[in-house]
Amino acid sequence: IKPMSKQESSMTEDMIKDSIYSIFDKIMQQTRDLTLVKQGDTPISGGESALDSLALVNFLIMLEAEVRQITKSEVKIADEQLLLAPGQPLKNVDSLAAYIADRLS
Repeated sequence: IKPMSKQESSMTEDMIKDSIYSIFDKIMQQTRDLTLVKQGDTPISGGESALDSLALVNFLIMLEAEVRQITKSEVKIADEQLLLAPGQPLKNVDSLAAYIADRLS
């Protein structure tokens, strides 16, 4: 298997945010009365998040699939590192995008 070049396999934080917002749209289409604001400070988890635990898991699975499709790499997002990482990657869109970009670098 030929390894991906850095350019082929990387995503910028802005690209990751675009993917997150696209998935927000998909989840809002599937779930009545759910509003996810497309902003960097939108909470992903915790008491202020619009996502319940099931929606959060669904979101992470969808995001992982999208990142894999774009980067053509077997990146894992939803794993124990996500929960144990410093800086609370699930705090908001900005922190999650930064975490994923770091994982891909």
